[in-house]
Amino acid sequence: MTTYTWTIANLERAQDDYVTIVHWRCEGDDGTNTASAYGTISFTQEEGETIIPFDQLTEELVTGWMFEKLSKEDTEASIQTKLDELANPPMISGLPW
Repeated sequence: MTTYTWTIANLERAQDDYVTIVHWRCEGDDGTNTASAYGTISFTQEEGETIIPFDQLTEELVTGWMFEKLSKEDTEASIQTKLDELANPPMISGLPW
């Protein structure tokens, strides 16, 4: 069974504390191999949108924003494909001698 660990690697924000970019990472570990994915999600401030002060943000809150725009299931499935290929490589290189 694969364990997935999601982390927020960094946040970019405007001078008014509005978070414009979330850098994320997801690592999968099947007990033998590990594989990961890294990406960014961009946000555009909507008129009238309330800005939460930067020092009041939590990882849970930002992760929730991230998953509104990113498919957790698709990302984990992609990592699982990488793990499956590490366990059973589709191509093997070498010489017969």
